[in-house]
Amino acid sequence: FNKQFALHLNDTLSVFEIQPTKELINTTLAILDKRVIDGGHSIKYKNNYYIPVDSRNEKQYFNSKTKCMVIQTFDDELLVNIDDIIYGLAKIEKHEITSKEFDSATIATKEPKKYIPPITHPWKQASFNRYLATKKHREEFGVNV
Repeated sequence: FNKQFALHLNDTLSVFEIQPTKELINTTLAILDKRVIDGGHSIKYKNNYYIPVDSRNEKQYFNSKTKCMVIQTFDDELLVNIDDIIYGLAKIEKHEITSKEFDSATIATKEPKKYIPPITHPWKQASFNRYLATKKHREEFGVNV
């Protein structure tokens, strides 16, 4: 049966697979997160703001609310996939909501006054009556409470 059904194997080939490239390892073990581009053309990821850049390190500007996917590779490189095109991410040092040159200074608002109910309020009436009961001795001397 061996002569009739056996397969002839090439003994010179290795049975082990070749080691994957670093690029394949990085993309296989990557962390993917969905994000939306904000009004400042940036993406917030792990409490930092980033802006997409192309291969020449030029900033790329996209409309607000554009959906994208942030890719954190195994070697901690940050990439972003927008419309099936992969861009790099450059960190923005300080992302301010207002501009010092163009926006006016914010007006300080007053803290609202806290409401303190009067003594005649139903919730305070019982505690006020208890307080008056402890001051019975003052009625003996003619002092009105």
